[in-house]
Amino acid sequence: MTATPDPVGAGVWENDASAIVYEGSNWSTGSSSFDSGGSNATAYGASVAVSLTFTGPAVSWVSRKTSASGINDVYIDGRKVATVDRYSSSAKYQQKVFEVTDLSDGKHTITVRNTGQKNAAASGTGLTLDAFIVGEYDAPDAPSNLRAWNGDRRVEVRWNASSASDVTSYEVFRAEGSATPIKLTDVPASSPLAYTDFAPESGKKYSYRVIAVDWYGNKSTAATTSQLTMNIPAAHPYRLSTCPAATVQVSTSAQLTSALAAAKPGDVIRLAPGKYSARHVISVKATASKPVWVCGPSTAVIDNGRISGYWGFNIRDSSYVVLAGMTVRNSSKGVLVDNSSFVTVADMKITYVGDEAIHLRRATTDTTVIGNTITDTGNVNAMYGEGVYIGSSKGNWCTYSACGPDKSDRNRMIDNDISGTTAEPIEGKEGTTGGLIEGNRLSGYSVQSEEANAHGLVAVQGNGWMIRNNVGRNVPLDGFRIMRYVEGWGYDNVAVGNTGALSGRLGVYVHVKDLRTIVTCSNKFSAVSAGNTNITCTP
Repeated sequence: MTATPDPVGAGVWENDASAIVYEGSNWSTGSSSFDSGGSNATAYGASVAVSLTFTGPAVSWVSRKTSASGINDVYIDGRKVATVDRYSSSAKYQQKVFEVTDLSDGKHTITVRNTGQKNAAASGTGLTLDAFIVGEYDAPDAPSNLRAWNGDRRVEVRWNASSASDVTSYEVFRAEGSATPIKLTDVPASSPLAYTDFAPESGKKYSYRVIAVDWYGNKSTAATTSQLTMNIPAAHPYRLSTCPAATVQVSTSAQLTSALAAAKPGDVIRLAPGKYSARHVISVKATASKPVWVCGPSTAVIDNGRISGYWGFNIRDSSYVVLAGMTVRNSSKGVLVDNSSFVTVADMKITYVGDEAIHLRRATTDTTVIGNTITDTGNVNAMYGEGVYIGSSKGNWCTYSACGPDKSDRNRMIDNDISGTTAEPIEGKEGTTGGLIEGNRLSGYSVQSEEANAHGLVAVQGNGWMIRNNVGRNVPLDGFRIMRYVEGWGYDNVAVGNTGALSGRLGVYVHVKDLRTIVTCSNKFSAVSAGNTNITCTP
């Protein structure tokens, strides 16, 4: 007889735990992702048993129910307390087939013995252990590192797991001001430890709390955030329709070059209709109250004359520059923004370019790309034919960001019409955080999935992005793709309210499923062969 190990405490004790004692020689281990811990132990015959010695008020036996399962007896401290018939015509996994919750304080032993008997409909007499779960007298520790922050028209709530091993779920609450908190949802412990709250109203103060709940209903104290004020941004102020009266009027390429070189806060550079050369550069530190405007009608056309070698506009080392209204064509890139912040690219038409239409890179932050019409990209290199490209791939970090991530963060792509791109209409690279892709109309009919390794309308590989209320059509494979190509990136992304007739595989594809990704059930697509998403949607 094998010596009884020291008793274990609360937790989930998988079938391969050293504290579990097996009797009989014909036990075998099977591997399956359906079982707790990825495996189970099974034996046949009347001479086999399995036991666990523990301290705690409760214990459960977790097993499979199958057509080959037998009838088993359960003993607590040597006294038979139950007989369990585990027959099921269809296989059922991680079933709590026995539970006791009122044990006295002290040491106990649960033993499960096979009787060698079976249900008349069963084909076998097996005994299977998936795991034992030992309950505890005390509540679990509270979750740690609870934080909440304003996203764009939502609040993001994240936390780290409780240190208790038997936590099954987390209760999430919201309080408005000093009011009593209201429960919002239960988040399973196996899910991303995150919640996105779309309900708060602008200007009101909210706090959040999260409580850990274990297998037996014990609840932790609440982890609580400080109050934050929900801010919903007003309509974007920098659009072609709001361009002020000109302080500088230009009608030639030379005049435009001079005006950009001399620009200072508060200048409004207006282009007259006509054709202008490309390769225009502006570098100016303006302010929110005194931005620099460069605007003109769509009949003011920036034309490089060829689709390789140069961009239409390059905004460098700048802040609060507004580029609005003109057409850019016949250039390698339409608009390139480097190491700048609070830039706006609005209401432009960008067409027939060699690579990307708009590229935000070298730690460009807080920039808005809004109301643009983008077509016909990737005419030199289809792999670089994105409509809007944010950040840099890891392979280019040593070129653009001192070998670290290109932190082009908190950039917003709103209300753009993008079609005819050879790569994704919008792509946010690893190293970027907190971007917004909202209300865009995207078509993938020209995306060359094999050549460009681009399989969708949107690809997000950074952290904390929101993909919301976009309309898509004609995808090469999936509509919206949330990816992880680089360790540490691809976390905390959210897709909500996206729609469209895609004629593809999936509406929202999640590359790695354990990265706290949220795909709400409000994403609804037609003409998708595999459905709205490949993970369980969040209500």
